[in-house]
Amino acid sequence: MTVQQHATYNQSLNSLVQRTGDPNYPNARIRYEHMRLVDTFYNMPASSGGGKVRVTRDEKTGQIKECVQKVRIADLNVYSPKRKMDWRVSVSVETPAKPPPDSLPPTNTRRKDRLSYSHQAFKIDLTQVTTGPDPAHPQTSHELEIEFADSGELMRCARVRTKGSSGATWSGKEGEAFDELIRVFVNNIRILVRNAG
Repeated sequence: MTVQQHATYNQSLNSLVQRTGDPNYPNARIRYEHMRLVDTFYNMPASSGGGKVRVTRDEKTGQIKECVQKVRIADLNVYSPKRKMDWRVSVSVETPAKPPPDSLPPTNTRRKDRLSYSHQAFKIDLTQVTTGPDPAHPQTSHELEIEFADSGELMRCARVRTKGSSGATWSGKEGEAFDELIRVFVNNIRILVRNAG
């Protein structure tokens, strides 16, 4: 994503925050949070279970915000030839992990200047990522992510839907919740791609 696209999304999303913040606005509000974070990645030793661990800290305080082991399950790449952006759906499992020992050197570090927008079941993160071993010559990229705010609720809806498809009885609205969440998720992505600027 280009710097200009990042700025366009920032402006559009901030406008929605203001509009939904009006006391007379009748629907769900969009919440906004600006975070500056540092991700540090580690290859854990076999004695600690192995795998790769990401430690996310608040850049200002150094406080650990999250320590996870992320395993990518699958990707679905969607090409949009008539739009300025393509998109990808990634399914991953993030498992809480113990922080690595202080003696373990990181394999990579990245800084994230993140604008996070939350609306009902979804979270949109607009992030400027800075990486590179040389602080004098950093590499900067811009990312836009939309994700489910509560993966546990998504999985609960999936289990209800699965029971229904195997012949068990389920109420219409309860059984359709998973499909509705996926439909709204994809529509949100399509709207964002259409407005890539």
